[in-house]
Amino acid sequence: MSNDTIKTLKLIFKLIQNKKPFYVWLFVRFISALFPIITIFLFSRVVNGLEVGSDLKVLSHLIIFVLISRLLDNFSRLVSTSKLDHVINDIQLDIQNILVSNIRAPDKKSQHKAVQAVRNFSDAAGTT
Repeated sequence: MSNDTIKTLKLIFKLIQNKKPFYVWLFVRFISALFPIITIFLFSRVVNGLEVGSDLKVLSHLIIFVLISRLLDNFSRLVSTSKLDHVINDIQLDIQNILVSNIRAPDKKSQHKAVQAVRNFSDAAGTT
């Protein structure tokens, strides 16, 4: 990552008004990204249990854990992505409100260019 990118990210994080929901939902999204790994591990345990002829009770417990893991994966992924989208939209609005309020332009054309630059920066911050 270049120095300019790091400086831009620091500026974006400085402009965020409400950081706690962003970090909470980012953490939930990170946890939801771990569920597929857990599901694959549990499924491999089921296959291994079938190969070695494990007890049906043990296999059924593993299958139930696989299903629970999949359900938690889908639920946490959907909730975290929708909440993150909402928080990111709020961040974009915060950036626009802070930067647009400080624009002082001599004419309409300059003001339009400045507002468009703020919108572009806000969109880029949201994409980032």
